[in-house]
Amino acid sequence: MVGTIQFGSRAVALLGAGGAFGVLFAVVLAVRYAASFPVLPAPGPQTSDLGEEPPAVANLLVNRCAVTRTAAAATLVDLAARQHLELFEAGPSRFVVRVRPEHDEPLTAYERQVLDLVRAKATGGSAPLEVIRLDPGAETSWNSRLDKEVVRDAKSRGLLRGRWSQLDWGLFGVLAALAVFLIAAGLYTAHVELTGHASSSNGARFPREDWFWIAAVAWSAILAFIASLRSVRYSASGKAAAARWLGVKHFLRQDPSFGDAPPAAVAIWGRLLAYGTALGAARSTAAAIPLDAENRDTAWSRAGGDWHQVHIEYPRHFGYGGQPRRVLLGGLVRAVFWGALAFAVLPAVANGLWGVGSDAIHGTTVSNAATIGLVGVFFVAIAALGLVLLVRFADGLIRVWHGGADLGHVDTVTGPVVKVIADGLWFAVDPGSADHVRAWHPGAATLPVCGATVRVSVTRHLGSVSALTVLSSPAVSSPATGSGVPEAATSGTAPDHAALTLDVAAVRDCTGLNLREVDPSSLSGLGQHIPPGAAVRAFSDGANHVLIGTTPPDRAPLSTATSRDASPGGLPQAGGRERWIAGQLLVQLGPAGLIAVEVDLRDQSSGQRQQIARALASRVASISTTTGPGAAPPTT
Repeated sequence: MVGTIQFGSRAVALLGAGGAFGVLFAVVLAVRYAASFPVLPAPGPQTSDLGEEPPAVANLLVNRCAVTRTAAAATLVDLAARQHLELFEAGPSRFVVRVRPEHDEPLTAYERQVLDLVRAKATGGSAPLEVIRLDPGAETSWNSRLDKEVVRDAKSRGLLRGRWSQLDWGLFGVLAALAVFLIAAGLYTAHVELTGHASSSNGARFPREDWFWIAAVAWSAILAFIASLRSVRYSASGKAAAARWLGVKHFLRQDPSFGDAPPAAVAIWGRLLAYGTALGAARSTAAAIPLDAENRDTAWSRAGGDWHQVHIEYPRHFGYGGQPRRVLLGGLVRAVFWGALAFAVLPAVANGLWGVGSDAIHGTTVSNAATIGLVGVFFVAIAALGLVLLVRFADGLIRVWHGGADLGHVDTVTGPVVKVIADGLWFAVDPGSADHVRAWHPGAATLPVCGATVRVSVTRHLGSVSALTVLSSPAVSSPATGSGVPEAATSGTAPDHAALTLDVAAVRDCTGLNLREVDPSSLSGLGQHIPPGAAVRAFSDGANHVLIGTTPPDRAPLSTATSRDASPGGLPQAGGRERWIAGQLLVQLGPAGLIAVEVDLRDQSSGQRQQIARALASRVASISTTTGPGAAPPTT
């Protein structure tokens, strides 16, 4: 049976105080977690002297105790420099990796992991470098295992330590103790216990004093959870090693040819090329070893004059990307609403529900186990509800802080766009002075093209973009080349085709969709049928995509069928006019050259997509036509 329980004013006050200290504990933990984020030390003197740490550990040290995806590529190059593998060039931009006989040099766990991957893929003893890829679905587990082994190696070398100081542990211990023991005191004061006849001398199977034992167990579990977090920071020797490797990184960047060195150059540079790959100085080598798909969290940038890797964050909480005034007002509403529910309504609801449950148990013959189960379910449900309310309340307070701090405060950032994610409409800019940047939403502006130099007016906390000006636009790259490098960067001149004159308004008019211009390379899986060397523009709203490519008459492939589709004939021949391929690609050949329009549109039939593609092709070719999304298709 359930004892007489009364959530009086004193019990509610104790429970409320415990909840308040619980919120304070969570805030302190979050603040200390952010404040203890590893900070890069000042770079040491520029030097070519390599330390004893492997390239993967050097990668961790110069990236704030985080392992990036270039660590695996650097390890592969290092294995080649140490004669476990061989890398050589089989043709223009074609590299082969060959497995050498094993020798007695000991390998770390992550070096063995990379070597085993190469052996598994190079079944005949050698294979093209692009074949050394991770199997679909295995990327996360493979990379996670490598990251853990690199961190373990760095710890064994004394370069890393736990994230929390003695002061941190003192704060966590005191605040967690106040939270759990005040809650236990509240339950004790409310006489929350179970009574029965076959029990102890005082008739209580679960006396209310036991809440303090439960609080002690909960306190120990909380501290154990904090200790189990895999969070590390530099040790004193780790800071010194990181400064030394930053000096090596700056030294390697002084030689422009080093950044363009291919993987086969390991025969010349030796282990220096492996460390350059790990440190972010050997861009071409890192790009040529595709152990992983494109990482949303990193990008290569040349802002400041040399190639370097930039880490990108995508904040999604606390009103990020919203206008400061709206976030501030919305935060006030959230804080008041959820705060009232947490500190005023929840105790009354708990008291009422307990009374109903107590009456139900008293009026029903149930077993002791069932009684304990019902009580347990009740407290778990109330605790979960209280936690949700407190998290919502804290979310409102943080929104108020961010919105108020950003009111009237706008920073101006100028630099190249280093990452564009069409799915979600994110873009990131490298100002040239930071190795970590946050991605932004374009707001009312058009999503910029990757590689363009822009000037952005943005708030500091919310990342709210109020103005975006394109200072210079690169030539648009073609996904068909697979390089992701603007054509102007390879040919020296920007393509001057009709596609470059098509504006967003024309695309929206033809499709009836609110599309934005995006980087073509961000639309993976599209553009495979567009001929190499074509000028390409892409438009997307995250779900619907349009790619338009043009090749001038003197470069149009009039007789070469480059389409990967199984449709007969491939691209139109010199005597043809157009071809509709795979239900979403229109290829036309005319006086303006070859025009390819790929429309990946949801909720549109093949016929509707073909009409839209014809309308877009007509706009590109500047030919007067009555064909539109709602008109009948012309005879071809």
